Amino acid sequence: MVILGIRYTGPGGLVDIDVDHHIDYQSNGLQKLSFSVPLEHPSYPHIKEELPVECQGQRYIVKSIDEQLVHTDFVAELDLDVLQQRVFAPAFVSTTLTLSDTLMLLLADTGWYAVGADLVSIKRSIELSDSTPYDVVMHCQSVYGVTYRFDTAAKSITVLKPENEQPKNLYITDQLNLRRVDMKGDTYEMVTRLYPYGKPDEKTGEALNIASVNDGVPYIEDHTYSNKVISAVWRDERYTNPQSLKDDAILRLAKLAVPNRSYELDVADLAKIDPSYSGLAIGLHDKVKLIDRRRGTIETHQVVAYREYPNAPESNVITLSTVPLTIEGEIRGSISALDEVSIQTAGKVNEIKRDLDTTVSRVEQTYTRGETDELIGSKVTQSADVLRSEIAHTYITGTELKEVKSELEQSIEHIQLSMQRTGGDNLVFGSSARLGLEDWTTDGAVVCDTSTAVYNATSAGGAFILADEAIHTGRLSQTIKTVPGGQYAWYFRYKLQAGLQTEAEVHIGGSQLELPPNDQWVERTGNFTAQDITAKVEFWVRDGILTVADITVKEGLVCTAWQQAQNEIQAGGVTVTQRGLQVDANGDPFAVKIDNQQFLVRNKDTGQDVVYLTKDQALISRLTAQDELTVRRYGQSSKALRIIPVDTGAFFVVND
Repeated sequence: MVILGIRYTGPGGLVDIDVDHHIDYQSNGLQKLSFSVPLEHPSYPHIKEELPVECQGQRYIVKSIDEQLVHTDFVAELDLDVLQQRVFAPAFVSTTLTLSDTLMLLLADTGWYAVGADLVSIKRSIELSDSTPYDVVMHCQSVYGVTYRFDTAAKSITVLKPENEQPKNLYITDQLNLRRVDMKGDTYEMVTRLYPYGKPDEKTGEALNIASVNDGVPYIEDHTYSNKVISAVWRDERYTNPQSLKDDAILRLAKLAVPNRSYELDVADLAKIDPSYSGLAIGLHDKVKLIDRRRGTIETHQVVAYREYPNAPESNVITLSTVPLTIEGEIRGSISALDEVSIQTAGKVNEIKRDLDTTVSRVEQTYTRGETDELIGSKVTQSADVLRSEIAHTYITGTELKEVKSELEQSIEHIQLSMQRTGGDNLVFGSSARLGLEDWTTDGAVVCDTSTAVYNATSAGGAFILADEAIHTGRLSQTIKTVPGGQYAWYFRYKLQAGLQTEAEVHIGGSQLELPPNDQWVERTGNFTAQDITAKVEFWVRDGILTVADITVKEGLVCTAWQQAQNEIQAGGVTVTQRGLQVDANGDPFAVKIDNQQFLVRNKDTGQDVVYLTKDQALISRLTAQDELTVRRYGQSSKALRIIPVDTGAFFVVND
């Protein structure tokens, strides 16, 4: 490794050259190496475009050459070419993924990996046309609100959130380490009074304002910097709650009410100049205190750019800003159009309602992308005798609604926990095994297992068991709808009890996968490109017992968890599918099934049908009629048999 110099591979091997050079560290994590080589230098003829060079442990690629009279200036950028080898055409599309999942998908098969992506827990959707992994990786910075630190030697991308940086004990003053300062500031877009408006009323057409939660005033003010009144209007029709609109307006105005100011400083980084100095070195994204004796102020600023001269650290230059470099685009975007590619925050609600008997607290956050709204919220209701908490995650697209919700209710007599799932993106119907085998084609021995052990070990709460001790083969298959050329991801988990010559396979979308024996649950994931309007999902085993659960196929490139199919609802013992309604809770003596062919009530203890109704017949195992029972042909009341109970017995009346 060369510390104070540059290394490249020449005709005779590695060559070290010690020339004037500097490195520009940018806020997005990219770096540029600039160096000058005299024309008479022996290495000069060998340095060309796309030549890899090394400096400070990083690998760069020469991108530009500017030959002067006595020397030539070279500019090299970080070697990230491997991230530009693939192309996503017509577009890269991901739906509601965390940054960690997105980067794992983008960096697959590149040799690179991400560090610290779990720092961001929010989920976002991305759609970027005709892009490479590099394009999407860089685009993720604005979508997830992060930046990176690249390490070409380790092939790692470290995720950073600059706003989370805590101020360090670093001071910049002309009495110690500040030699020159160039301050730039402007108030071209400064606003001190903001009128926020939300969604218009469907009847009156009047836009939502904040007057109802702001003492009757439709605007907010921030005179932190100036007492002048400078007004602006901010409209976002996705806001339907005035308190949420006001809360976000306050945050936006706080950024607009102060000058957009930045500093470029010629700073002596004492930690790098003086080996005896025990203080901290200055780095990118550090928050430092700038002591301005001329203005009599001490302000905290963040390092947003840094130029390092490895051979002459006394020449290092840093750029500070009171706000992140992206703030200008963020402010403009919040007042005008929002970026349609990424999800933007549409509203936040944090409210508490009280009356004499009940206290209700609610926290919600909504994201919107195109026509899809994603709502995450929790609610706690407290009264003297009941405490109820609820957490829900809801997606709404047009007429479709998908929801996962859990509730906990506590009273003196009981504690009740329930979970409800509404809809999903799974293309496989009946995947939970709790709906039976009506959606599947089977061969050999196939049964559904909804035992407590399986319920606790799987997301769906059920599993399919293929083959048994008597019948040594089992096949489970279903044909799903696909779009030719579309990308689909799949997921399932399985256990395989081996026999003497066990064979087990899964076929999904034309791909074939052999399943090795395993006594513990194993998760498998993958993806495929559809070749036709349908694709087959099939599991098969011979001479073994295969247990498979959480079978999921969905659009996209990544699937890491089970989902229900669209129009499938499971809430406790109630199940609603495209076939009908089923009520069957553990411990209940009866099960009810209603669909477009039958109405069925079954005694679970005896297995007998208590009530069975179809369009052609009705079966009731035991019937008690009070007051009167009439038997007649449809529409012919004149000819009937009536049984009328009286105090001493019953009359049988025949109408003829």
